Amino acid sequence: MSKRRAIRRSGQTWEVLDGVTIPAREVKVEDRWIVSPRHINRIDIPNKKTHGWQVRYRDNSKFFSDVRADDKSPEGALENAKAYLKTIYKDDQHIYKFAKISQEHKDKGLKLYPGVSGLWRCAPGRSVFEFYFQVIVPVYGPNRHRNIKIYVCTENTLNREFINSKAKQAIAIRRYFEDLYKQRDIEKAKTMTLTKFEGVDLSEFERSFPPISNKKMKELLQIAKEKYAKKVANGEIVIPEKKRGRGRPRKNA
Repeated sequence: MSKRRAIRRSGQTWEVLDGVTIPAREVKVEDRWIVSPRHINRIDIPNKKTHGWQVRYRDNSKFFSDVRADDKSPEGALENAKAYLKTIYKDDQHIYKFAKISQEHKDKGLKLYPGVSGLWRCAPGRSVFEFYFQVIVPVYGPNRHRNIKIYVCTENTLNREFINSKAKQAIAIRRYFEDLYKQRDIEKAKTMTLTKFEGVDLSEFERSFPPISNKKMKELLQIAKEKYAKKVANGEIVIPEKKRGRGRPRKNA
């Protein structure tokens, strides 16, 4: 049986392509530590006499045995694994690509744009549902994406024109980030994910979409309320008890 692999952080990086580096860590092999980059894992199964490195990247997987290396060593097999990883690695690996509509997007029923979804949410202890547009934006680095939530309205303040204007803004923000990564303007993209978009002209990134009606919003609200009630009944959401106040102090007679 394979034993739990001893791994520790090294703080080192490995240049997989020109100008593109990925984190590396130290893996204990026999009695020594070997620096191995991300996507390359050590495999040791003594009872099957299997020793080598497994490359796992996206849909690719390939094993490099120690005995097939020129020097029949773990270091030699690791070099073969690195060479293979370079051939399949993409320079935009850190940019999270949405080839399909996100799951939240499909669940909420608003087919606006990949990475843009709408959701009704009710905070525990409150009785009014609030609607948000959620924009999933790509991020350069180990965190593959982050969410930008755009508050729209409550169930008591539904307004079709305002909802559609916010939807247009959400789509423009998503397309704005896609354009930044297309231009490889990574530093600006990293900054924009942490700031608000006040003063930024997004008009060139706006896109037409099927208008959202109040009827559709109410249908989604009803679905959200049913799911919320079910979670409360199952104990998945605990509604805090309201604290009783002490009342107004009595005036001195």
